[in-house]
Amino acid sequence: MSGAAHGGPSITGPETDALRERFARVAMRSAPSPMAALSHGRGARVWDVDGREYLDFLAGIAVNALGHAHPAVVEAISAQAQRLVHVSNYFTTPQAVAFAERLVRLTGVGETGRVYPANSGAEAIEAALKLARRTGRPRILAFEQGFHGRTMGALALTGKPALRTPFEPMVPGVEHLPTDPQQGVVLLCKHQSTYETFLMPAIMPRALAYVFKKELLSIPFFGWSIGSLDMIHIDRSQRAAAFNKVVQQGKRLMDQGVWVIMFPEGTRIPRGEKGKYRSGGTRLAIECGAPVIPIAVTSAKCWPRKAFIKKPGIVDISIGPAIPSVGRKPDELMREVEAWIEAEMVRLDPEAYPSGQPRLSRLKPGGD
Repeated sequence: MSGAAHGGPSITGPETDALRERFARVAMRSAPSPMAALSHGRGARVWDVDGREYLDFLAGIAVNALGHAHPAVVEAISAQAQRLVHVSNYFTTPQAVAFAERLVRLTGVGETGRVYPANSGAEAIEAALKLARRTGRPRILAFEQGFHGRTMGALALTGKPALRTPFEPMVPGVEHLPTDPQQGVVLLCKHQSTYETFLMPAIMPRALAYVFKKELLSIPFFGWSIGSLDMIHIDRSQRAAAFNKVVQQGKRLMDQGVWVIMFPEGTRIPRGEKGKYRSGGTRLAIECGAPVIPIAVTSAKCWPRKAFIKKPGIVDISIGPAIPSVGRKPDELMREVEAWIEAEMVRLDPEAYPSGQPRLSRLKPGGD
């Protein structure tokens, strides 16, 4: 190789080429061929086997924070090697416990914090996956084009099809959100309280534009604030004109990298119920050629509809897969969104659905 596969210049030389050939004969490649054959380093500088000097900006993929051959690191490793090298996880040592105690203290996680030592980032990802599953969270959210490692669990999160495809089927339950700044998205969210209105802009990777009824603009302070933002307010009494406005402004916003969010039930729905899912959101997605992403949120457990008093607790949010809209029909696509959201609501908040099914709400869209 050359460094071309890494996007860098070719690095050749008599000793480098010979070592690279030896590598190719005996070592299994888990990454592109080595860019260079390094001999030693000090600080931020490294030297290859042909004696050439480089500045090391890669630092072991952001691992060697203190550089190479730092005296304190060399001394600590040498001292430990003279005592114990490896004892496995069946035993512990004073140094291991002191290390964990210091991490807990520095990270500020408190008395409930625990340390899980791992050898690599991929192992840390695997541990996080297991922790999520162990605590009842079967679905994992990642981003397209992200890289999380090459072990099977970490590879399932890696948003690069070229890396995943040779090893399919992947670990199930992982969804990838788009990261292309030019990719428009329509978010279709369960609506139980005001909570998700404030939450979604905080957790999404793109700016959001809500579609809302123009009556909200007359609410003191709140309405005045959202009226100053670049969002889509509509007059529901003018149905055809209102939808044309949604499509026109939705296309403009999505072309700017803004995601459009809508509540397909049209109003805040009491816990354990479902409203009538209107197809405006899927119609917009089809008109714009954008995928839809369903979202389930159990906000009514803590912030019930129109409740002044809030309850402490945990709000669960589940973000579904990006569903392509091209070639779909609005009603059929919305039925798929509805089925996904309501099934997730039953899974996330079973106490609110004793029969295993949502009750049909009597509320009409725009009722609040």
